[in-house]
Amino acid sequence: MERSNTAVAVPQVAHSHLAYLEPDERIRGTYRIHSMQMRRRSDGANFWEVTLADRTGILVTYAWPEQLEIAYPWPRHTRVQVECLTRRFGQKQVADLRSLDPLPEMEPSQGLDLLPRPLCPRPEVLDRFVSLVQGLKNPALRGFVDHVLARDETTLNLLVVPASQVYHHAYFGGLLEHSVEVAEIALRLPYPDDTQREIALVASLFHDIGKTRTFDRSLRRTPAGNLICHDHLTLEICAPGLSWLDMVWPEGGLLLRHVWTAGHSRHGPLPQSALLHAVRLADRLSAEQAKDQAAFARSSPGQSWGRIGRETRWRASAF
Repeated sequence: MERSNTAVAVPQVAHSHLAYLEPDERIRGTYRIHSMQMRRRSDGANFWEVTLADRTGILVTYAWPEQLEIAYPWPRHTRVQVECLTRRFGQKQVADLRSLDPLPEMEPSQGLDLLPRPLCPRPEVLDRFVSLVQGLKNPALRGFVDHVLARDETTLNLLVVPASQVYHHAYFGGLLEHSVEVAEIALRLPYPDDTQREIALVASLFHDIGKTRTFDRSLRRTPAGNLICHDHLTLEICAPGLSWLDMVWPEGGLLLRHVWTAGHSRHGPLPQSALLHAVRLADRLSAEQAKDQAAFARSSPGQSWGRIGRETRWRASAF
């Protein structure tokens, strides 16, 4: 038999979001572990079923003993560097692992992509969050956002904790939804220039980030939440990003701090600004609209009075 001269196509190595993979792609990228389960095939050999996640979705992969040995399951949400070959299995897209290595350190630019979509109770809200961040034109502000999102403790809790326990957005994923709503409202307000508009956007997205430490994933207050104001924790959580921003754009760091902290000090009132009040207005509108929705969720269209917690709410009856 003569040897064929036909070249065999070799799959190219690419890095793609999980929702957009095609069959027969060789992928090398960074993802999170969503789950790991040991399985047993027909010949008695054990293999691992590893589900990967990123901000777009999940991918089921297989670690076969002939290709890759894994001694024990890794914790959920572990960041990993992966090389795998995708294929079609029935109606599903799956992949066979060639390498799986932990990623102890993460580049700030990877934080947005590594938000695990299956952790978010309302994935469509995550899409809105991603769209807002990707729309930033100011590279310094985008760099600041990346530095904040590079911290796992912050980003994982941001997807699931509530914005409050009773009054507004008091459910799993409520903090993320409230933050996105505030940013979307703030963007619709008038500003003198694009710089202040984008400062308002970033300040809105992270104005309550301190609540990622005051609430846990069971909707309960943490010890920190019982002792420390979440506004103070916001500055602590954003400190690495603010330190970086101070080096590349000091005024941007000052403006963010101003929006988050301006009020009355023991030395007298601090300076005010339209930017500050734009974010505060957006925050208030998001919270008050959510209170109305909760107070009248089980009411008839003509009912004008409702209650949420200890608050009585009023709305105009339908004409």
